Amino acid sequence: MTKDELLQKINEGIRTEESATSVYLAHLDAIVERSSLEPEKIEKLRQGIGHLVAENKKHKAILENLLFRVQTGDVDVY
Repeated sequence: MTKDELLQKINEGIRTEESATSVYLAHLDAIVERSSLEPEKIEKLRQGIGHLVAENKKHKAILENLLFRVQTGDVDVY
C-alpha cells in the first residue's frame, strides 16, 4: 500500500468516527423525544451512548495521530 492510499484510508476512518458520533447523538435525541421509557432507562441509554461517543473520540484522536505520523514520515510503502 502506498503512502497516499494509506492516508486515504486513515482519512476515511476519521470521517467514519465523526459520522458515527453524529448518528449516536441523533438516535439519543430521538429516543428521548419519542419514547415513553422510564427516566432510569433513558439515563442508562445516555450513559451507553456517552461511552460510545467517548470511544469514538479516542479512536479519532488515534487516527489523527497516525495521520500526522504518516504524513510527516519518509516511508512511501506500507
